[in-house]
Amino acid sequence: MHRREFVRAAAGAWAGSLALSPAAAALPTRFATLKDAWSAAGFDPRDPDTFSVVWAADVHYGTGAGDKILPPLLREVNALDPRPAFFGIAGDLIMKASLRFGQVPGEQQKQEALAEFRAFKEHLPLIDPRIPVHLALGNHDTYPGEGEPALFHRVFPDRPEYTVAEGEPVNRIHWRAMNGPAIGPAGEAKGARITPIDS
Repeated sequence: MHRREFVRAAAGAWAGSLALSPAAAALPTRFATLKDAWSAAGFDPRDPDTFSVVWAADVHYGTGAGDKILPPLLREVNALDPRPAFFGIAGDLIMKASLRFGQVPGEQQKQEALAEFRAFKEHLPLIDPRIPVHLALGNHDTYPGEGEPALFHRVFPDRPEYTVAEGEPVNRIHWRAMNGPAIGPAGEAKGARITPIDS
């Protein structure tokens, strides 16, 4: 399953639960709000045996007006009650570090990628400061041969680029996110990985 298929299938109905009910699996993939999706799936974030996280992916700053990307999403995340355990973006924060798999940017494209990262960073503080934010880079955020993600670290010098929750479990689940195709040849395992830990 590709990352986009995973996110599309899971984002609305899956909210911290490790398995969807048959009824939830049959739900449409688009809802007006996260609360609508949770309600349709029968998920109650107030149930003491549950928790929620909000994952986004492919926000692609640089493909449209930035004020129409994160700000509306973060307003909705901020309105959730109870607050999610964390908010994460699983790759493709921007577009121009690499426009397609294998493409290495020239100097002008690198400057455009830096501007996209700065625009993204400008909106990130709109999230409620009580909600941890975790980012993972995708194939449009890095480029082949870059090694350490230098463009990302010029704008986010102190932020890890792939680790989610920095090794600390959230409700006994370790969360990790890895870059997709940029980490190896096609056919290797890619995407987000969730590893439950024993009690």
